[in-house]
Amino acid sequence: MVIRVCEAGRPFVLKATFLWRHDALDREVAAGQSTAAQRAEREINLLGELRDAGTVIGLSVSHPQVATIEAATRIEPHVLRTPLLTSDPLSGRHGADIAIKCEHLQRTGSFKVRGSANVVHSLSPDLATEGVITASSGNHGIGVATAAASRGFACTIYLPEAAAPSKIAQIRRLGAEIVLVEGTDTSRAEMAARRAAEERGVTYVSPYNDQRIIAGQGTIGKEMLEHKP
Repeated sequence: MVIRVCEAGRPFVLKATFLWRHDALDREVAAGQSTAAQRAEREINLLGELRDAGTVIGLSVSHPQVATIEAATRIEPHVLRTPLLTSDPLSGRHGADIAIKCEHLQRTGSFKVRGSANVVHSLSPDLATEGVITASSGNHGIGVATAAASRGFACTIYLPEAAAPSKIAQIRRLGAEIVLVEGTDTSRAEMAARRAAEERGVTYVSPYNDQRIIAGQGTIGKEMLEHKP
């Protein structure tokens, strides 16, 4: 686990690393020595210990795997743990064990809700009351609108005019305000959304350029490893 001194920013290595302890939890589950639920609880406790250690010695933790575990805990009440199913036709065709993660079964129809939920549910109450703004061609917007609706605050989605009518309708049903922007891709919509967020002083939820979005989407990989260690 790499940790950094907050002031100087110089890298240090924490000898009692999070990663080898996390791997030990994986081995215990694989050996039948603990259940997945017990492992999840111990992961949370482990994160707490690591944070406490970092606080005591004035260090801040920075590691993608930690962020993904935190995201998994945060979004668990808001997303489905979709099945990972072996595809016999694909496996036979390619001579490998090929499995498919069925994210189309999410309530929103897409994995994008994972990252959206992680961002929206990480916002402080003060920021949440101001609402959020984002740009999307469809699925990310549906995810943000779903998460915002679950917290009961305002949400504005900027979409290109060429966005699929079915996705526009779904976002509208979730209660979000929709702003259609001329063009066929999201670049203009994203520029307009960022500008509006800055002018109104509200949180802009990037579809991709946000570590919380990346960590939320990364929970797919975490679940796949738990399905097939």
